[in-house]
Amino acid sequence: MVEKKRVNLTVNPETKAEWDSAVNDSTEYSSLSDLIRQSVAHELSDSPGAAHAPDGRETEQVAQPEADTEILEQVTDTLDSMESTLSNLDNRLSNVEQEVTATAQADLRNKVFDSLPKHDSDDGPDGKSAEEIAEEIGADRDKVSNLLIKLENQTGVVREVMNVEGQQFFAREDDQ
Repeated sequence: MVEKKRVNLTVNPETKAEWDSAVNDSTEYSSLSDLIRQSVAHELSDSPGAAHAPDGRETEQVAQPEADTEILEQVTDTLDSMESTLSNLDNRLSNVEQEVTATAQADLRNKVFDSLPKHDSDDGPDGKSAEEIAEEIGADRDKVSNLLIKLENQTGVVREVMNVEGQQFFAREDDQ
């Protein structure tokens, strides 16, 4: 594994904005760190005291002091650290989203199951439609319908008790 050193760099906001713009306007650079790495590599590969104008011709320029190179390395390291932090935050956010989704699905499953009448009960009609349950618990009818079918297929405690003109009615098994 190649050991890398972090380099931090401080620049004024205008310079940062100019660099960001260069990255956004170019397909050559994948990130600000990439722009800085390539720029430093290009600068170090040129002859001392020479720089190239945008049209490629050589111009006279005072050689960059080592401090500037160190500053660029610092910027690169800081940006790498920021990218790592953002990646970690993205992973943590994904985990939270998965937990929230799983909790919401469990809550819906419990509400749907609790609102189902018991099969062959004397408490009223023997079964409810997905639409009735969705209205009763304030949920999306399609989600309730899909969940009822899933519960019927996977658990055996929910069953379709009637099908009238394509509309299914479900009840839960009495757990005597």
